[in-house]
Amino acid sequence: MNIYNYKEANTLKKIFLCLFLISAMLFCSFSVFGEESGEISDISAPESDEPVIYENCKAVIYNPQTGTFVYDYKGDARAEAATSAKMTALILIYDLFSTRLDTVVTVKKEHLTDIGAATNPATPMIGIKAGNTFKVEELIKAACVSWANDAINPLIYAYCEKKGIEYADFAKEMTAYAESIGCTDTRYKEPLGRGDMGNATTAKDVALICAQFYNRYDLFISSAAGYYVLQGSTIHTRNYLLSERIMPGNSLKGARGFFAGQAFASGNYCVATSVEDGPLTYIVVVLDGCMYLYDEEGVRYFDEGKNPYTDVKTLVNWAKNRYSYVNLCLAGDAVDEILLEQGRNTDHLVVCAQKQIQTITHIGDDLSGMEVKITYDTDRVYTIQGKDGKEHYAVKAPVTKGETLGMAEYILNGIVIGSTPLLAADNVDTDTVIKFFETIEKMLFSQTAKTILTVVAVLIGLYVLYCVAAFTVRVIKKVKKDVSDTKNEQKLKELKARREKKE
Repeated sequence: MNIYNYKEANTLKKIFLCLFLISAMLFCSFSVFGEESGEISDISAPESDEPVIYENCKAVIYNPQTGTFVYDYKGDARAEAATSAKMTALILIYDLFSTRLDTVVTVKKEHLTDIGAATNPATPMIGIKAGNTFKVEELIKAACVSWANDAINPLIYAYCEKKGIEYADFAKEMTAYAESIGCTDTRYKEPLGRGDMGNATTAKDVALICAQFYNRYDLFISSAAGYYVLQGSTIHTRNYLLSERIMPGNSLKGARGFFAGQAFASGNYCVATSVEDGPLTYIVVVLDGCMYLYDEEGVRYFDEGKNPYTDVKTLVNWAKNRYSYVNLCLAGDAVDEILLEQGRNTDHLVVCAQKQIQTITHIGDDLSGMEVKITYDTDRVYTIQGKDGKEHYAVKAPVTKGETLGMAEYILNGIVIGSTPLLAADNVDTDTVIKFFETIEKMLFSQTAKTILTVVAVLIGLYVLYCVAAFTVRVIKKVKKDVSDTKNEQKLKELKARREKKE
């Protein structure tokens, strides 16, 4: 009986241990891969070199710090300019009213005409009516959350009125602005991004527009909000990366700002957001994604493999596992050391970087081949032969701290990663003794000294001429006197001889 109980106890222990292990594994699985967590880790790093996303979309990852596209999938292919058009419009509006955000806008009937239907998901509305009054700041914040046509269009009219242009000309200004920031294939025919209106852009161009939006803190923060209360009415974001409210399971922890929208009621879905990874920022753009569907209970969902929000997560996770951020130099770092002539207490000068240079590299990349090309200002820096018989760069004291002496370029694999002006790291005065002799030298060879010396030389010359002339006159007088005396003497002799003859 005791033996039986002992075996039974062992069996129970084994069963309990197995159940415990299974429970632990299930718990870990749900913690890492659960859809409701919103963590980037809910998508494992892709085994292949390239991320797997919906094949019909267009996508890019852009790093604004270095101006680098670290991922490009059909980034130059044309697409409808939907919500990105509104983003461009808001940038222009914000720049014009940034110092007068309290300007009051009264909504007119014409502001709400020809802006789409409220029932069309491609033309979102928040219910603004003619006669409503808002501050520019209020409408901008509401627009950044909702991307609603009835919030943006009154702002466009206010912009046109202030600049004295026609509404039809606003789209031209949008196109001109896009070109000014480097967009190569973005054209706007109307400002609200409605489908079939002639607007066109690319994923790369949208990323550049997002970067400009990102640099305007007020706009960026407003677009990162999950909701905004406009005169008592709560407006919720349409970007499911930022909120679980409408379509749970699509949010992404760390995603901040930007938009989600579509060009048509049936599709051309686009998502753009930014994610920070330490010092790095990634702007992720997915264009021409599939439209969501509705199940029998009216709940929204995306077909498997066609969810643009999942594609954004995949791309962010891929970038985080592939790239690292490297500082090539920091502001103030010593870059070079050159000879210093006539300096007090030192014969060398440290040259430092004016600004930080950083880049994105593949994790594990060898940067030992990094080349630093230095070009000095030949008006200030020259070459001399050093004690070792070689040519060295040199500068003459005095030197002022922060004085620009040249430029450094950081080059990797033949590509210029970044450049920075080179500055003198210290103030260096001229040596006192050398400075004294230099002062004397300057005095002697200054224009004033040259003038004085010229005058003195002229005076000396005149004096010499005077002396020569005076001496000549004296000689001539003496000669004449001698001649006269000789004649007088001769006459006296002749007179004396006559007298003696008469006697």
